[in-house]
Amino acid sequence: MDALHEPRLKVWQQQPDSFFDLAPIEGDGTMVETCGEKKEGIGMNYKRQWGYHPLVITLANTREVLYLANRSGNRPSHEDAAGYFDRSVRLCREAGFRKVRLRGDSDFSQTTHLDRWHEEGVEFVFGMEGAQTQAEVRQQNEADTSEAAEFQRTVRRQKEISEQDSGTGIRRGIRLQPDHLQSHVSHGRPAKAGEGDAGTAEAVRRCSKH
Repeated sequence: MDALHEPRLKVWQQQPDSFFDLAPIEGDGTMVETCGEKKEGIGMNYKRQWGYHPLVITLANTREVLYLANRSGNRPSHEDAAGYFDRSVRLCREAGFRKVRLRGDSDFSQTTHLDRWHEEGVEFVFGMEGAQTQAEVRQQNEADTSEAAEFQRTVRRQKEISEQDSGTGIRRGIRLQPDHLQSHVSHGRPAKAGEGDAGTAEAVRRCSKH
């Protein structure tokens, strides 16, 4: 498309001075479906569509196509975009535009080139993925905090119950002492002399009723 730039520049020179205040250069990729699965360079995208995925660089205020690069349907939107952005910037500066601004969605926010463009005086407005992710992270953190707080409350309740049990010698209604002590505790009552194994069996029976 470089052959079209010479007459394009001549047409631009006929525009008023305000036309050269800003050159908004926009990049985008568009899916062009085809019916032939065996055409040269064809590819399938993530939607299982066969076709081509050309890169389109335009001067947004006039809707002129500055560059058009055909690509296989399975190529990402940003592929080769930086090079065509650079060529478009040179073209617009040669034409006399005082400011150049690159635009695109999140696929075109290539951090590798942002510092370089900034140092060259090129403005850019790109979408940045992350807003939804940050919200999801915040929601996950809130959920984790809530779960952690509930866990701590559960631990405290269990500790309180354990301390109460250790103070009374009772755990959930009954706690049997070791056999060699020859006694048992049922609802806090010390074993009577002579109860022995029969007393233990009675204690277990009482507990089962509760």
